[in-house]
Amino acid sequence: MLGACLILLGLILLWATKKWQQPALDIPTFLSTAIGVVMLTDGGLRKLSHWRRARRSPADPTPDDVREAKEILARQITEQWKDAMRLLLLDDPRLIPVPWRSTQREELQDHPSLIAEDAGALTNRGDRIAMLADAFRKLRCKRLVILGDQGAGKTTLALQLLAELMGTRGPEGPVPVLLPAAGWTVEADNWGSENEEDKYVPLQVWLADYLEMEYPALRAQGLAPNLPQALASHGDVLPVLDALDEAPNEATMLKALRSWLDDPDHQLIVTCRTKEFVEAAKSAGDVLASATVIEPDPLPPGAVADYLEESFYLEEPHPPQPPAPWRDILAELREGRAPALAEITSKPLGLWLVREVYVSGPKDAKELQRLGEMADPQPLRDHLCDELIPALINLHPHNGDTGQPFRPLHTLEAGQVRDWLAYLSRHTSKDSSPHDVAWWQMACNPHSLLIPWGVAALCGLVVGLTLGLLQDPALGTTVGVASGVLLGFKIRSWFKEQPGYANFHIQNRLPYLMGTMGDALCVVLVGAMVGWLQTKGELKGTITLALVCGLGYEFTVGLMRWVEQATENSTARSPSSTWKDDMHLTLIRIASGLVIGLVASYIGWRHGMIIPTAVVGGTLVGLIFGLILGSHHAWLAYHLTIPRLATRRWLPLRTMSFLEDAHRVGLLRIEGPYYQFRDTLLQEHLAEHHQLERPCSCHPRTRKREDHN
Repeated sequence: MLGACLILLGLILLWATKKWQQPALDIPTFLSTAIGVVMLTDGGLRKLSHWRRARRSPADPTPDDVREAKEILARQITEQWKDAMRLLLLDDPRLIPVPWRSTQREELQDHPSLIAEDAGALTNRGDRIAMLADAFRKLRCKRLVILGDQGAGKTTLALQLLAELMGTRGPEGPVPVLLPAAGWTVEADNWGSENEEDKYVPLQVWLADYLEMEYPALRAQGLAPNLPQALASHGDVLPVLDALDEAPNEATMLKALRSWLDDPDHQLIVTCRTKEFVEAAKSAGDVLASATVIEPDPLPPGAVADYLEESFYLEEPHPPQPPAPWRDILAELREGRAPALAEITSKPLGLWLVREVYVSGPKDAKELQRLGEMADPQPLRDHLCDELIPALINLHPHNGDTGQPFRPLHTLEAGQVRDWLAYLSRHTSKDSSPHDVAWWQMACNPHSLLIPWGVAALCGLVVGLTLGLLQDPALGTTVGVASGVLLGFKIRSWFKEQPGYANFHIQNRLPYLMGTMGDALCVVLVGAMVGWLQTKGELKGTITLALVCGLGYEFTVGLMRWVEQATENSTARSPSSTWKDDMHLTLIRIASGLVIGLVASYIGWRHGMIIPTAVVGGTLVGLIFGLILGSHHAWLAYHLTIPRLATRRWLPLRTMSFLEDAHRVGLLRIEGPYYQFRDTLLQEHLAEHHQLERPCSCHPRTRKREDHN
């Protein structure tokens, strides 16, 4: 549509040039027509390219290819979770002994005889993970549902099982892969069926896409094509589906999982909040076939006291006994005289808070004792959340050593960190939105609505003044206004775009590269036809427009079409890598813009412009055209927005560095390209007690979240 409008603008300018004899309008006419031809032709070529790719039938990998892919995937997952396990204290010699048992709710699981001979095979404690993993492998059908409320330790148990199953996996065993259920979306309109059960994306389709996105080594040079699809389809992957309650429609997802489990070789581990799973099972009218369902029991006060006492002996230097008043606190816990503390520590999350604030740090426990003896646990919960940020910062101080993964790269001040996290907590938790902190969503802010038009007006003013002073006021005004309006409409979408990355690999992508060259030839032909009509058969004008259209397409649109890919298909597995990848895309756009600017400068010079005007004008127009290309401008939008937020002291100018430091000290964790609050209670506390202005409501994954500790 925009390309057609630019061609129409070129024809109008051509008519105005002939009618009023304004030579200054020749260059705007020429550029508008050329850019319009490129953009209009590109739209049609995209449709044709999509149709050609849809008709290709990929070859199936051999069994040897699949075995090699499984080993590659296993190595990547082991490396991926190595540091995460340390940060989550899952390599701690004293794991929290959460008691797990088979559910007593018959309506939530299949008949016991279809699950295992021993219905209570998975009744055990979280600190005996080897026994739980062994019991899982002995199930008739290796399918497990882990239920529990917020902070119950569902994700922790799933990660422990993942690590244990991975460490003891045989060559033929499936590779366990942790999957965020929130990424599994329902696209009913794309399936075209009236049957409700046919309207979801099958798990194997989404799983293959996820493997391709998160584990790029499966697409490395020399490997067989379509390995992610092969692994997902033949039971070579054990999906560990985390937080089913965060999926857009739990009941529909439950039906999708039932279809996945129609194959007896398919294994599955699912975590979900108990209430949401009960509602989903009731709505779906069935449960997961042959799946064991387990739930946690509250941590007994005696077990909590034993855990805290043993935790003191793990600290450096090793004390002979817990310090006062800890001896009194432990006695009160065992004797039932600390109801608030007993309730808080009955869940792993609360016990972790107490350990980080009072056991690992040197803080005096008198306030803990006073609040723990109260009947209402809320004051103690608020107190622990207030003390967590300074406690973690003190435990992980900046010491200048950038090689230590759990020390911040900059000095952190607890008050500032609290204020910045308070903004993020409200920015991500408004209207039950997720705990995901996405750097590109910083631009999705109500105070950034005027930024696109402000930037567009500034660019248009620069272009207009430059060309007006160097060449002609009419030329400067026309090009400046046109550039400003075009940029204004294009920049608006930047603030809602996802990050992308540049893929220059030739293997398996040579057809795409050759396709862009063939498309460029088509653009040349269309440009020649328009040039012939525009110049009434003048050969020079026809060749010039055809050349500009062809080179402009190949070095801008063609190049970006070939190399640009969305983050969902990228090699990035962390927020910082997605940030850098999108920055590299911007640099490529700038380089493309400079190339087309040189071509435009040459054409302008040949049409009578003086050299300074041709060079400056062509470069400016080329850069603008280069920057608006593509669909991933998240890095640019981020840098246009952060200064605005920093002036209001909501976030620092070095926001990405701050997020990384918060992750290093344990306040945030990383899930793919997202940061997340590790402690949901802390996020809720900050959102409730720090009143900030209304945050953005256009987060990409508006859904329910829970604590993943």
